[in-house]
Amino acid sequence: MYRDSLDETYCYQGTNVLRNKLSITNQTELEIAENTLVGSKMLSHLPTGNLDIAHFKALHKHLFGAIYDWAGDFRTIRISKDNSHFCYPENIQSELERLFDNSRLLQSPSLNFDDLVIQGATFLSELNAIHPFREGNGRTQMVFLQMILDSFGIIVDYSKSNKSDIINAIVHGFKHDNSLLEIELRKIISGV
Repeated sequence: MYRDSLDETYCYQGTNVLRNKLSITNQTELEIAENTLVGSKMLSHLPTGNLDIAHFKALHKHLFGAIYDWAGDFRTIRISKDNSHFCYPENIQSELERLFDNSRLLQSPSLNFDDLVIQGATFLSELNAIHPFREGNGRTQMVFLQMILDSFGIIVDYSKSNKSDIINAIVHGFKHDNSLLEIELRKIISGV
């Protein structure tokens, strides 16, 4: 759960439960509904695009649009999780532009396996630090990374790792050390 997130812009008054199209006011029930709906959207036809910011936003809207009115829109409040303070909302657009414009993962038509792992970990780590959406960043990031790797002919197999190890590696990357994330990416990608 995000700390300091009691904000009536996104949450029901006096709670940390995000306002949602399903009118669910219980956090556990919302998480179950969200996981079910987003899981089915991950398996449906994902939006096509140019692997740019607009495509990233469209992906978030596709995954979370049945649950949240603000799906696909950048958050307007400051958020943190544990001791990690994410990008201030007024800087999200410019930080995403910097990341997308300078990422070797998005700019290089061919990279060897080691470079793909390093650039993939760097991109994912920086995207996580920006954390542009109020909710659903991790799932959107992982699906978007998979779409990028698909463009290189890379097969992603999440069954070769586990969710907690990937999350731990992403959190570790927030401290400017992508070594664990590189290990996890080496486990789940193949096909070069």
